[in-house]
Amino acid sequence: MRKLLLCFTTIMALAIALFHDASYSYVPFLLLVALWSYIAIWYLLLKRVQTDVYVADEVVWITVQMPAFMRLFVTFSCNVKHVLSEEAIALHTTQHIASPTETFTLPLPTTYCGTVHVHDGMLTLKDTLGIVSVKHAVELAPTIIWPASTNQTVEASTTAMYTLLGSDGGAREKVTPYRPGDPLKHIHWPISAKLQTLVVQQHAFMETQQQSFALYFNDVQTLSQYDAFMRLCYHLVSSPECQHITIWKDDWQTYDVTEPQQITALFTYLLNVPLSQLYAPSLPAMKAIRYEGGHA
Repeated sequence: MRKLLLCFTTIMALAIALFHDASYSYVPFLLLVALWSYIAIWYLLLKRVQTDVYVADEVVWITVQMPAFMRLFVTFSCNVKHVLSEEAIALHTTQHIASPTETFTLPLPTTYCGTVHVHDGMLTLKDTLGIVSVKHAVELAPTIIWPASTNQTVEASTTAMYTLLGSDGGAREKVTPYRPGDPLKHIHWPISAKLQTLVVQQHAFMETQQQSFALYFNDVQTLSQYDAFMRLCYHLVSSPECQHITIWKDDWQTYDVTEPQQITALFTYLLNVPLSQLYAPSLPAMKAIRYEGGHA
């Protein structure tokens, strides 16, 4: 609409300059020619501006590189939506750029951990008067908001299998499910036959502080519960006592979490996958960390 009005005004000024006999009739037309020249020059300059927009460390980074000394306004807007949420959050920032190369940031909302999608990204370049603008649509890849560790105490519920093993194993012994790498000579064959699964018998003095847990997500329903439970799990997995974590991935699968890169790989999967795919048909036959009644 603004462009149509400007074109109509230019045509009317040209008609007055051509057909009106007043000595000043050409002045409006010359002013409009100057305005059109200003618009054309700024449009060409703005088209030559190079921009780079990407997401890193839970922040949107916008880099603007100008071919000549210019002063312009840069506006970036987008909608951010958590993978488990139905609502999108609108983000917006405007910066005045006066140097040839400048970078500014737009923090993403970190209220809840998990995967967030950045939709409808739009980068707008404007001249200092706000007359000329050039827009660029921006597509950004999904990014992960990492959970912060919490000091919450971790308590694991014990399944019936562990209760049975504890009573049959005796007070001076520890009987646990067999894991790949356990010595075959430690397998307790009578209890294994009774439970229809391999178990390992260890003497009490061999027990260490190393722990293995399963993460049970079926009690997590809301986004706030998801965030609280993920923060608790991240605190648990990051503790030096935790050596193995079992999660549901088409079956109960156990992962080593003794190295930082192993923890990163595990939570990259947990924070990317839909919550429904983490639901298990039954509790695992081991100590399970679960979310119950708002408290883990």
